[in-house]
Amino acid sequence: MSEKWKEAPDVLQQIRQRDSTEYFLLNHNIFLGKLHDNELFWVKVQPYLLANGFQLRPRFRPEWIPSWRDRPHERLKNFEDSIPHYNPRFIDAVRLSDGSQVVIKVVHNTSVELPIIQYLSSSACRADKRNRTVPVHAILPAPNDHSKVFLVMPLLSRFDELPFRHFGEVVEALEQFLQVKSN
Repeated sequence: MSEKWKEAPDVLQQIRQRDSTEYFLLNHNIFLGKLHDNELFWVKVQPYLLANGFQLRPRFRPEWIPSWRDRPHERLKNFEDSIPHYNPRFIDAVRLSDGSQVVIKVVHNTSVELPIIQYLSSSACRADKRNRTVPVHAILPAPNDHSKVFLVMPLLSRFDELPFRHFGEVVEALEQFLQVKSN
């Protein structure tokens, strides 16, 4: 957060007078726009990711000012940038070249995951229709830390949240998942 919010104590007092339960449940650090250490990591690397074509959500931009400052009478949960991000290994972003949603994952260079994903993402492996590995759009070296890289992959939905409309769609998905051949 780039500047102090001078009116914050007054706004907090207004919330307390309006709804004491909301005030009691309110996380004051989130309300004031304070970021925790895991979020500060992403704020620090945001300019690097942006220079490489990937934009993080507004909360992780160095010049971020909480959007609820302009509308302090609305509930905090109504603002997307009020949601804290606690996972230091993953974050969602947008690929600027086409506007697609991606996930950026931090991986150590010594991890066995890196050579495996590089192999499975090779053009020869991608050509094999049995390869259902999530493709890697980019592998970026982490700035100021040569022991880590960023894997950029498409953002996928969770398996248990797929919008199946018919039983046949469920069966087809399970066959693909289990590599079962039907006659």
